Amino acid sequence: MSLTHTLPDQDIETAFLIHCAVSSLWNVARRRYTGQAGEVSIVEAAAVRAAIYGPVVAEGSVIRTLSHELTKKDLQGEFSGINMRMTGPGLPNEDDRDSEYLDDRSPPRRVVLPVRQQDKQVISTSRRKLLPFSPNWSSRV
Repeated sequence: MSLTHTLPDQDIETAFLIHCAVSSLWNVARRRYTGQAGEVSIVEAAAVRAAIYGPVVAEGSVIRTLSHELTKKDLQGEFSGINMRMTGPGLPNEDDRDSEYLDDRSPPRRVVLPVRQQDKQVISTSRRKLLPFSPNWSSRV
């Protein structure tokens, strides 16, 4: 059963982190294939956890889904209680669910990627040139 509705804060922050990851990948590829300097974003794991679980904690629900067994009847005819503990892979520890912990995070750190010597000449395995008059060292298709 779903415990929370759509959380715009979570969606926006997750989209921002995906943007940081994709732009970092693009900057690395651009440096490698075009020889241009760029920069990458380094995001702490705690910031990613906070982006996913922070709005859920602020909403008052710790997880999005819940599954449990029904109560069982023992030999004396008594029903057992339901003891639920929300743990599992990907869930933060109960100590980490404090809102003060989630608000105390640093923004993504930017690291400059300088152009390396091997990035100045693009390696291509193609035998065809982009244009017939292109020099031999230029990009190939």
